[in-house]
Amino acid sequence: ELCSCDLEIWHFILSCLQICAAPGFFTLPSALPACSTRHRRKTRKISIHQVPTMLWEMSCVLIFLLARLSSGGAFIIAPSVNALSDATPFLGLRRSGRRSIKMSSHLHYVSPLKEVPTHPDESFRQRWEEVIYSEQDRICEAIAAVDGTAFKEDSWQRGDKGGGGRTRVLQGGKVFEKGGVNVSVVYGKLPPSAAQQMTSRGHKDVAGDVPLKFYAAGLSLVIHPHNPMAPTVHANYRFFQLFNADTGEPITWWFGGGSDLTPSYLVEEDAVHFHQTLKDACDKHDPTYYARFKKWCDEYFLLQHRGETRGVGGIFFDDLNESGDPEKSLAFARDALHCFVDGYVPLVERHKDDPYTDEQKAWQQLRRGRYVEFNLLFDRGTKFGLQTPNSRIESILMSLPLTARWEYQHIPADDSWEGRTLAVLKKPVDWIPLQGTQEEKEQRELTTAAS
Repeated sequence: ELCSCDLEIWHFILSCLQICAAPGFFTLPSALPACSTRHRRKTRKISIHQVPTMLWEMSCVLIFLLARLSSGGAFIIAPSVNALSDATPFLGLRRSGRRSIKMSSHLHYVSPLKEVPTHPDESFRQRWEEVIYSEQDRICEAIAAVDGTAFKEDSWQRGDKGGGGRTRVLQGGKVFEKGGVNVSVVYGKLPPSAAQQMTSRGHKDVAGDVPLKFYAAGLSLVIHPHNPMAPTVHANYRFFQLFNADTGEPITWWFGGGSDLTPSYLVEEDAVHFHQTLKDACDKHDPTYYARFKKWCDEYFLLQHRGETRGVGGIFFDDLNESGDPEKSLAFARDALHCFVDGYVPLVERHKDDPYTDEQKAWQQLRRGRYVEFNLLFDRGTKFGLQTPNSRIESILMSLPLTARWEYQHIPADDSWEGRTLAVLKKPVDWIPLQGTQEEKEQRELTTAAS
């Protein structure tokens, strides 16, 4: 039966199974060669020696599907734009002429959120609030010193919904076109639709129509420089806690966040410096954090419809309570946030006065357009904020740049600076050689060679 199939039909069947196993997020590329578009009319039958490969691929997908169901959907799976594109010849859809991203398919298993042994109390929440307000002061002072312009401060409250925050924005400065550093501490009842945006995996505790009680405190920032040679940056570190709406008993808690760099023009030394500061902070707490969270960052900040990442990455993590000890998680989030100034400010000081052309400024505006697309289409923080009752829209959308640009079919030359930058966004780079056993190193070399 298998040998009577056309190869394109097999690729379509495999893609459908993978979409069922992890809708929209995972693909295990078939080892069997697909028919090219121009040879679509020529049928290629499956030979008998390819049958074992097909059965192996089918088994892998079914195993992932069963594991996903048995773990409550707790797989974090690499997003890929290939799951549907593999099926496009069969469906009669036109492929894009641009290269798609070649992120290696791999599975991140994160244990489902279990009952945590310790729940943070009011004093813990107050200490975290002190951390984020203190870091807001420190970051704004460093950015204002580079620009020579003070931030405008705007304190706000959610009224009777609970909580508020302090937004600081620098707009139309000498160095920065727009920069926002926001602290929000909000609590109250939460609709299930907003609760699903709080975490990578979602919680079975948020199912149903009864609102939960929640507490969320975090710092978020985005900085957009004038000069296209100076990179844009984003950071967000947050703490969540959920409570039973009827009894007030705590259900679970976790930390999430990260920081990522978005240059319009790639300077490799800048990327290495930024990643190294994050790795140093990670290594103080767990030698596996940087490798895990760097990969997660590349996967999260992916514009799936364009097949490119938003920038050169950094770290991203969510649902962090795996130690069961909130103090350990707080210490890591504090150190990761604290390293932001050392990781970013030197890059701006290095490039803020670099010469640039009108064409390079136009390219920066195009890249900012990509930034807007990600924030409005994919960013869970934006979705969570917009779905939270009485949220402050100005603070939620402060991450958007003052100016952006969209052009029809703008494709830079491969050998241009813009083209080289875009190539890295389509195929993320490990900026710091990762340590590990000899076997792990050899496996990484094989993976790189294969890609």
